[in-house]
Amino acid sequence: MAFILAALTAMLILCVQHREDLKEFFDLYLTRFYWRWALRHFNKGRYYKATQYLQRSLELSTSNYPSWVGVIADVYFLQGCALSHLSNYKGAIENLGKAAEIVSHELGEENILFADCLYNIAVNESHIGDYDASYTKLQKTIIIIQKEDSEDAVRVADCHIQMSYIEKARGNYNKALDKVEQALKIYVKTCEDTDPIVIETYSNLGSTQVFLDMYQDAEKNINKALELLHVISKKETLLFADCYYSLGIIRLKQNQFIEGRDYIERAYKIYDRELDKNNPSHQCCRDQLNELLSFLFVDFKPKNGVFFPS
Repeated sequence: MAFILAALTAMLILCVQHREDLKEFFDLYLTRFYWRWALRHFNKGRYYKATQYLQRSLELSTSNYPSWVGVIADVYFLQGCALSHLSNYKGAIENLGKAAEIVSHELGEENILFADCLYNIAVNESHIGDYDASYTKLQKTIIIIQKEDSEDAVRVADCHIQMSYIEKARGNYNKALDKVEQALKIYVKTCEDTDPIVIETYSNLGSTQVFLDMYQDAEKNINKALELLHVISKKETLLFADCYYSLGIIRLKQNQFIEGRDYIERAYKIYDRELDKNNPSHQCCRDQLNELLSFLFVDFKPKNGVFFPS
């Protein structure tokens, strides 16, 4: 079957070499074919493979057919999202910026598609520490969404969550808490209780309250997240680890060191299984655990001075 398809493709190429209109049609077909395969890989978490197909699509379309603005914008957008998942945040910003430029030129900046571009650029800018630029784009995204699609409250909530991360990174924990609470109110109204975004927001709310020494409220929200997680998942995922880690920190803040250690160890086992050792969450949990165990077992010195080596 593969041989037949290859033969037919070769024959088609020979035919269209003499017909410019058919050649453009065939190139457009290939461009969209590469994009569809990229999307398929993207949805399955194969981001690097997706970028390879998208690069082929860009090479074919941008050099020969700059008038295919809609297609090219779609490719740049997906390429930016794939690069973001690969932690290539600057590359993501560049590609998403090109998509935004096309959308702005063709449809204007008061458009939902432009808002999508802005939001994703903002997320990547926050990853590289460009908080001011990111925050400004998130504010503009909210304005566009509320003006163009007032029913789409979930995307407004998504912006509030990203803004809370920025406020937390700046040390503005009260502002971060306000943003998370705004987001949670929207999610609870519009999503099922077991929707992962609702569960994640309960965990986020609890971890933010920890920074404000609101330990009772924090524990209540984190346990709510864990309760819902147990409903939807038999396997302990990264969100379980985030919850355990936060509960561990609460126990440590209350001088309950043994319970704190137990929670942080549970978190570490999940991080160690699911994440690369250079991941910030993995490193933070490992460092916290080593510091805690060194304090608890002051008379016992493990090999190389740490219990959990990097």
